[in-house]
Amino acid sequence: MNIGTFVAGQLRKPHGISGNFFGFLMNRSNHHLNEFMKDTLGAQDTDHLLEIGFGSGKLIEQFAMLAKNGRVVGIDISDVMVARAKKVNQQYISKGVVEIQKASVANIPYESDSFDKVCSANTIYFWPNPEDNITEIYRVLRAGGKIVLGFRTKEQLQKLAFSRHGFQLYTKEDLADFLSSAGFRDVNIVKRHATKFDSYCVTATKPMVVKRKLGLM
Repeated sequence: MNIGTFVAGQLRKPHGISGNFFGFLMNRSNHHLNEFMKDTLGAQDTDHLLEIGFGSGKLIEQFAMLAKNGRVVGIDISDVMVARAKKVNQQYISKGVVEIQKASVANIPYESDSFDKVCSANTIYFWPNPEDNITEIYRVLRAGGKIVLGFRTKEQLQKLAFSRHGFQLYTKEDLADFLSSAGFRDVNIVKRHATKFDSYCVTATKPMVVKRKLGLM
């Protein structure tokens, strides 16, 4: 196994004795993007919120601080990150504010219409089938709910050698198309300038269900 394959594998799913180290690295390298995603999401204290691919769980902790009357749920495919996030968020888990599970975006273990907001940063490159996976997110979002995906563009990631190993790269237009095809509305790409890499988020909302009253003829 070459170094590029090793690094890409750890970024996809931190594991083994190196897993916590790569979780630490991702926490640092994703800090700007996570902050941008958090600001763009605009979480409220009553929201039921889901983060997909939470890494070390630091962002979940920040959301939990806001969730006075809400709930924060995280899913991740890495045993190492699940254990780390549970440790970081233990006080909120014990209060029933936070729930951490090992699970995949391909099969989110929650009922339909469970969440007001869903977010994920720097994970879509590893999703098994983005079109189907975004449809799964659509299912668990409530009508009027918001999705925010933080990401690096295809053009940005092509400059990094390890992205040639196990990454599926997407343009801004690709991500917007995925969301529109799943039924989301108000799809928008936003950008925040940074020193090394500008951060991007794609945002969208699940349409409200319009119930028409039947009139008497």
